[in-house]
Amino acid sequence: MLFRRKYSDQTGEDPAELHDRLEQAESMGEAYRRSLQVLVALLKAYILDHPEIDSDAFKVEVDRFARQLAASGSPKLLQACTMKASPGIEAFGEKQKSYLQERETELRKIIDILSEAMAATDSENRTYHQTIFAQSERIEQISRLEDIRKVKSALEEAVEGLRTTVQAKQASERLRVDQLAEQVTVLNDELQKAREASLRDALTGIYNRKAFDEHLAHLLERQLIRPAPFALLMLDIDDFKTVNDTYGHPMGDRVLLAVAQACADMFRADDFIARYGGEEFAILLPSASLRQAAKTAKRVVRSIAQTRFALREVPEPPTMSLTVSIGVSALRRDDTPESFVTRADEALYAAKRAGKNRVSAA
Repeated sequence: MLFRRKYSDQTGEDPAELHDRLEQAESMGEAYRRSLQVLVALLKAYILDHPEIDSDAFKVEVDRFARQLAASGSPKLLQACTMKASPGIEAFGEKQKSYLQERETELRKIIDILSEAMAATDSENRTYHQTIFAQSERIEQISRLEDIRKVKSALEEAVEGLRTTVQAKQASERLRVDQLAEQVTVLNDELQKAREASLRDALTGIYNRKAFDEHLAHLLERQLIRPAPFALLMLDIDDFKTVNDTYGHPMGDRVLLAVAQACADMFRADDFIARYGGEEFAILLPSASLRQAAKTAKRVVRSIAQTRFALREVPEPPTMSLTVSIGVSALRRDDTPESFVTRADEALYAAKRAGKNRVSAA
């Protein structure tokens, strides 16, 4: 005991102090982890939601990074997953920065076009006013002539000059209006294309969550003028995480694309199909009752369960099967967008709990 105490005294290490330092180190490690999680949450909040920069795919990567941070049990693992994610985050930041710079350039181009048009119009107006003023002075000089024949001849000449000036001004304005109209048409087309792109899911090409929310709000507003039944299907691919874990995310993307295409083939042209998020799809069925929508949903479930999905793009590729679960709700008189979607979502979870590969209506 004496030797042990002497060794401890020589090292100068106090057990209580060591314990405090260990607790402090553990506390600092947890603080670092929480700080990284907060930074990840802030990163997601500032992601520009636009298909041109693959923001949905990047959000999936950020979610995976967040899960890895939460699961990291040591500083080395924490550092490793952070270093692994850094290049992707940096690359997306550059892509988003470039996209914003391109939009800023387009906006400056529009401003330049309008500025040039205003400057040209102002210059033309000054020339026109100067010409008219000169003609008015000429008429004033004519009024001082005593010979009526000279007055008549001079007036005819002055009137012809005024007419020519006005016609030239009108032709110039028509040309300018036509040019501006053409430019406005081009810009409108570009804006329409940009808006359409912002409403489409980058991976599947069908409508996205933003488009769904806008369309549902429009349908509910129209109910105030002309009430009509419609229903909602919330479709979710069963065990989609297993697909990603087993075959990889590229295969998961192919599955999402295939399911979206299958839905597009099975529904009518006036039905509204959107990727609601992740592996979940939302389909709005106009003029459909709850019973009719549930019948349609069952047909979709059977069709997808009977389909074989190719694992690779090769002749006679290996295939896999999938199932989906669907929750159904029909519009009620007092529904809001939130209550309408929530009811379908709850029905979807009921179908999942009941064993998947089935339909539940609420």
